[in-house]
Amino acid sequence: MSDVQSNVKPLTLTTGRVIFAIAGVYVTQSLVSALSMQSLPALVRAAGGSLALAGATTLFMLPWALKFICGGAVDRALAASAR
Repeated sequence: MSDVQSNVKPLTLTTGRVIFAIAGVYVTQSLVSALSMQSLPALVRAAGGSLALAGATTLFMLPWALKFICGGAVDRALAASAR
C-alpha cells in the first residue's frame, strides 16, 4: 500500500438537502394518499359503482397504513440478501 493522500472530500449532506429529501418523500406519499383516498371512490361512483364498492376502495390504503408493522422485517431481509 502507498502512503499517498487523496484530496477527495467526504460526501456530506447539508441541512437544506436533508430537508429537501424529506419534503420529497412527504410530497410523494401525499400524492399517493390523495389519489387513492379521494379520487378513486369518486371515479367508482361516477362509473356507476355502488356506494359499498366506492367505500371498499379505501382498502387500497392498507399497505401504506400498515407498513410500519412489517417495514423493519422487509428492510432486514433486503439488507441480508444484498450482502
